[in-house]
Amino acid sequence: MAVGRSSLSQNAHELHDRMQSSDRSGHPLTICERATLGATCQQAGNHQAAILLLEHAAADLDRLLGADHPNTLDYRTKLGAAYTGAARAREAIAVLKRASAATERAFGPDSRLTLNTRGSLARAGGGAVDSRR
Repeated sequence: MAVGRSSLSQNAHELHDRMQSSDRSGHPLTICERATLGATCQQAGNHQAAILLLEHAAADLDRLLGADHPNTLDYRTKLGAAYTGAARAREAIAVLKRASAATERAFGPDSRLTLNTRGSLARAGGGAVDSRR
């Protein structure tokens, strides 16, 4: 049985609310589940649900793991892609420019994460960032 977009959105919102109200809302596994669900919603084209989940997950990962941790940066890139999918280019470009600079600083200009983030930035309309020029 296929799950419709509105059903997925409602389920994602309900799960997010339960995660937030849980005593374990700040637990690393809960944060990872929220991030994974957000990425899944984004891949399914449900950008609004993805944004809700990824905004919280990215902030939690930043607090838990640090701003330059690969998981934090990966989910910031996914958040930027969700903003792009929701036609929120200004927000996408702002998030992706910061993520692109951070990935390059932390992992170098040729890392997979840096290149993915640059690609997402280009798709958002912010142009590809290449500090080697």
